[in-house]
Amino acid sequence: MNNENMNNKKWILILSPILLIILLIIIFANSNKSPSLQIPAIINSDNVEFKIKGSNENFSLSKGSKITIIEKNNDAFFIEADNKQGYVEKDKLTYFKFNSEEEYSLVLDVSKFNIINKNLKDFVEFAKFIVDNKINYTYIRLCGRGWGEKGTMYDDEYAFDYAEMCEYLKIPYGFYYIEEAKNNDEVLEEVNYVKKLLNGKNLSMNVLPLALDLEYQHGKGRTDDMWDSRVTLVNALVDEFNKNNIPTILYANGARIETYLKSANCKFWSAMYPENDEVPSKDYKSFIVEEEAKIRTLQESINDSVLNSDLNKSETQTVTYSDEYLDKVIGWQFTESGAKKSGIDKYIDLSIFNNKFLMSLFQQ
Repeated sequence: MNNENMNNKKWILILSPILLIILLIIIFANSNKSPSLQIPAIINSDNVEFKIKGSNENFSLSKGSKITIIEKNNDAFFIEADNKQGYVEKDKLTYFKFNSEEEYSLVLDVSKFNIINKNLKDFVEFAKFIVDNKINYTYIRLCGRGWGEKGTMYDDEYAFDYAEMCEYLKIPYGFYYIEEAKNNDEVLEEVNYVKKLLNGKNLSMNVLPLALDLEYQHGKGRTDDMWDSRVTLVNALVDEFNKNNIPTILYANGARIETYLKSANCKFWSAMYPENDEVPSKDYKSFIVEEEAKIRTLQESINDSVLNSDLNKSETQTVTYSDEYLDKVIGWQFTESGAKKSGIDKYIDLSIFNNKFLMSLFQQ
């Protein structure tokens, strides 16, 4: 072995421990750094001050600006916006946090009317409302069939604006549509219409089953004389959507489902509006059982056969609810006017859903 090789080996032996120590220092230092959170968020106010890190420059961020939270601090969050990093007051931004600890999730459903009627001023307020009220999921009206005899299909013009905000903030959601098919041809028309609207869209947070909304009509509905046979068409819809890998649930008034639709081949999202003006503290079935017990007591005392009509949205008949129906209810729309006693003062639709059922869909 020549002298040059011996010298090289000597230097390698000397430097190796030093390089190893330097490498360990780098690894240790990086392991103690706070990981970047990378949480998507939006600015929820106008002209928000954005203080750039390491600079005397301040910028103004407009309402609706998309930002990324890197670190959370007490009063100001460290964020990235427009390829710059700096600080924004934490109450000036909105980000979504899923609340998974409760047995039931609070669910909001929306359509273009929430924006047009100014229940919500804009889509930023929509997102802020969800976050401020610890809502876990949203249902968005996608489309519908007109109630007139012609029954023309139509889109909800704001459906994908709502969906875009949910996609950005990672809010799980689903779509519903107004169902009014009178025959098998219209069943196929509705299925194809929904498929066409959703085709090609990147909707990763669209995890809830499509809701078939058999809405209560304030005027003459095109299917008003079909309730005795309507479950057949509903099952045809469920089957067709299943063939296209689109799971479904059925939304309608509780009494109407019990009377006409409880044999439908899907789970139920039921509308029943008690006058408590608050988020329910119990599940739908427990509520029904308790209320029916009260009604039976009243009926025995005053012999009145139509006492539970107040429980049923726009219904007048007395209904005894069966386990066949109640055991299929996974969602309960308990208000269309907010819940002031629970601090929700907007005139808006709210439901509670079985969290275990929804989490199973979200985690698939």
